[in-house]
Amino acid sequence: MASWAPLLYARTLHDDTWWRAAPHDRTQDPWLAGQVRIVVAGGHDLDRHSRFLLAHDGESWLFGVACLSERLSSTMNQTGGRPTYCFVGWVSEPWADPAAIPPWKVLTTRWVPWAAGVYDRWLAPDWALSASDRAGLPHLTPYAPLAGSWPADAGQDDAGTGTGRDQLTPVSLLRHGTDAWPMSDAARLWAAAAASAERITAVFGVVRAQPQRLRGITHAAVLELARRQLVPGPAEPAGQQAKAGDGPEPRSRRGPGIAQLIASRLRGPRPR
Repeated sequence: MASWAPLLYARTLHDDTWWRAAPHDRTQDPWLAGQVRIVVAGGHDLDRHSRFLLAHDGESWLFGVACLSERLSSTMNQTGGRPTYCFVGWVSEPWADPAAIPPWKVLTTRWVPWAAGVYDRWLAPDWALSASDRAGLPHLTPYAPLAGSWPADAGQDDAGTGTGRDQLTPVSLLRHGTDAWPMSDAARLWAAAAASAERITAVFGVVRAQPQRLRGITHAAVLELARRQLVPGPAEPAGQQAKAGDGPEPRSRRGPGIAQLIASRLRGPRPR
């Protein structure tokens, strides 16, 4: 049975320090920090749709949700009259069985009480304290089985498997783009991502398929998208390099035209 540790990224009433809770052995992990920054994206568009994350670093899994804090608490949800936002997630110990990841249907049905429990547990004791009064951060969270969070026999969604449509575009071929799917195909993308052995950053609930909104995301389910497509990444200023942990591993260099080739394959054959 897989073991998971909760993590929480959220501010309090008087303290603008965000890393509230993290696994005891990964408090300085740049990959975790990068994944959270990518899905939170400064809180942009969270008033329109919460964003779900499923990520893999080659050894461990991370899943969770970025949302407005009012979704999780009726009291700890604003500072100075402004709504706050947060990320609640769970990270597995290395080499966890992907079958331990909750299916999309289960996650989207039950995420509010799961996330609210973590939010209240690790935020409430600090909510009204100043930075000088609270304990050191992040609070250290243990790994533990989460068998009670979702049924062991939940299985995967009835989304179908084994078709070309359910295959992820390999990260090695994406270069700096994103394999973007319509939100209506979120269950298929979630199942495909959960079966991947690659390092991926899959985000669900992105509002628009704009390069700036997809920065660092390898695979996305997008609300305002009618069909699957490859979205090229944003142009980087000359000489600028990504911060450690801000995105996926650097992609291998390929010959010109590979992005266009992948986009063509995703679109399928032209009608005669």
